[in-house]
Amino acid sequence: MKFDFTDRKKIFLVINAVIMMGLSLSFLVRTDLGEDPYSFMNLCISSRIGWTLGNWQALLNFILLLIVFFTGRHQVGIATIANMFLVGYCYDLFTWIENFFMPAALEPTWLRIAIAIPSLILFILAAALYMTCDLGASPYDALAFILYEKIKKVSKADIPFRLMRVIYDGIACLIGTLLGQIPGILTILIALFLGPTIQWMSGLLKKYGIISHEI
Repeated sequence: MKFDFTDRKKIFLVINAVIMMGLSLSFLVRTDLGEDPYSFMNLCISSRIGWTLGNWQALLNFILLLIVFFTGRHQVGIATIANMFLVGYCYDLFTWIENFFMPAALEPTWLRIAIAIPSLILFILAAALYMTCDLGASPYDALAFILYEKIKKVSKADIPFRLMRVIYDGIACLIGTLLGQIPGILTILIALFLGPTIQWMSGLLKKYGIISHEI
């Protein structure tokens, strides 16, 4: 487990990264152009059961954490706990604040795109940053790493993580679709490019000595 509270630089990066994920997610959802696959799936489920995203995601993350704990507890750390709660509840908080000065449905289209593009960039970079700080991963992301390690070990093939991540996020998109929602264009883009961005970010952080190894 990765609960090293002495590395304040990494902890600072992780906390700010997951808060930025919640902030950017609140804008992505408001543009109605799509969000990350995991949030897309959870928004579909939470809307059906009448819960906020924060409450539902906290419950699901706890269930997934139990699986991770018994299959790959080395993935659990400070970042795991931070992501489990801060992303969903920060999304709820920022959405509540934005409701005071922004309409629920943004118009015209150019405004939605103008808000979505920087929000998308911020979300992907923040997600990649927290995952490559080597302080643990969210239960959802940890399962991706665990599956990647196990499949790579069994197949004995040099399978790139980015391919595994695209398939993994594609399954989350499929679940949301089966619940009656159509993933937005940005959901598809995040599913396709989050994996490669994680690898690029890990290389960048290793280059500057923030992490000791790449994904």
